[in-house]
Amino acid sequence: MQFNKVTSEHILKAIQRFKEKGFPEGFGQSSTYDLIFEEESYPPKAIMAYASNIASGEEIINDFPGGENTECFKALKQNGFKTQKKKSNMNEKLYHLKQEFLNFWPSGKLETMTLEQYTDTKREISFCYWLEHITRDLGSIVGGSSYKFGIYKMSVDSKTEPASNRTNDGVYAWHTKYGKTAEEAFQTIKQLIIRIADYAKRNDLNPIEKIDLGDAYKWKTYNTDDYSKLNSSQIDSIDHKCKMAFLTAIDQFGNLDTVVGQKIIALLSD
Repeated sequence: MQFNKVTSEHILKAIQRFKEKGFPEGFGQSSTYDLIFEEESYPPKAIMAYASNIASGEEIINDFPGGENTECFKALKQNGFKTQKKKSNMNEKLYHLKQEFLNFWPSGKLETMTLEQYTDTKREISFCYWLEHITRDLGSIVGGSSYKFGIYKMSVDSKTEPASNRTNDGVYAWHTKYGKTAEEAFQTIKQLIIRIADYAKRNDLNPIEKIDLGDAYKWKTYNTDDYSKLNSSQIDSIDHKCKMAFLTAIDQFGNLDTVVGQKIIALLSD
């Protein structure tokens, strides 16, 4: 959705509409920030979705991110509205962060995801950017080579050179094992991600070990999918170093649901 036509009047009308109708379809509670108006708290994205619809008649779709430095929050600030971080415990914050990811990337959207949606230099809208940066608190995979995504869009000044196991077409760079062209490689990777999401819904950990994606990346994908929880027998199937990382995370957060991505910590530690 676009916010360049939204004015303070549209936002005020959006707040009133929210009071009358509640959340628009596809939206839920905000994870980290509240919009504060007359000492009341409102979900910023839901309000701005209504505001954009009122301003331009644009269909309400949850296809934009929220948070600092996003177009959504910039429009709120430019129109004189204040946002502030929620006061919540870590478990609640991580739960809502995960829900925000699922609202933006529901499983059905993975099926229709395009290469441009998967990786793009317009970072805040791409699947890869969501996993690496926006959901960082669910398990960090920041840093290292962008080849961890299987394929990525090159920046203008990228000096990526072809090698025996990877190539590029001047726009995208990818591992050749996934395909001869950028689109072929992406389709292979997308199917692997869909399989991970499916296993996550079934809490089926073992098959994910065999999926040919980087460990950090595939376990982060597992962690962000809906209802991915581990039981004690599944923990026992993980190697000792991973198990120790999970137990440390459980002690810190008290919730396995939010720490599956911590496997990367164990894999990279001595």
